[in-house]
Amino acid sequence: YLSWEPIMGSWTTGGFFYKNFIGKKYELTLNEIKEFMGFWDSYNQIDLDKEKFLKVAVKRFNYAKEREKPEDRLIDFIISLEALFLKEEEKQELNYRLAIRMATFLGKDKEDKNKIFSDIRYAYDTRSKIIHGSSKIEDKNLNELTSKIENYTRDSVKRFLALIKEKPYNKIIEDIDKNIF
Repeated sequence: YLSWEPIMGSWTTGGFFYKNFIGKKYELTLNEIKEFMGFWDSYNQIDLDKEKFLKVAVKRFNYAKEREKPEDRLIDFIISLEALFLKEEEKQELNYRLAIRMATFLGKDKEDKNKIFSDIRYAYDTRSKIIHGSSKIEDKNLNELTSKIENYTRDSVKRFLALIKEKPYNKIIEDIDKNIF
């Protein structure tokens, strides 16, 4: 296995700043190491200057992981998902488009799709409330919601990395849209 234990005085740099990580020891199992190495190989094969949507999605996912506050993480995860699932020219019904495409893309059955659809709609509404300064955000559920959205984002990025090798972005979105109904 592989382990990493952040200790006081360990510095790293991310997207915004140097950060001192303090936390629990994290160990990757052999399966997780293999999965990560597969991900890393796929990631390194992609021309991110050509696939800007994927570059934005991965960058915002990484920024989210650097954030301390769940509301900041949620905003970055949603930006990552928007980069993956929303075309640049789309300006209306973004919440609905994002939720229906994600449910279609990630859902295994009708029940799963309905859950993903509801989770994304709620997360997008929460993100909008945060951005627009609403005081009506339930902090007690924010960590749980952010964790769910993190998992959806991670799964989506991994699937897009695999698909982009086979077909262009617009075809991926077109295929998702064809499978909605």
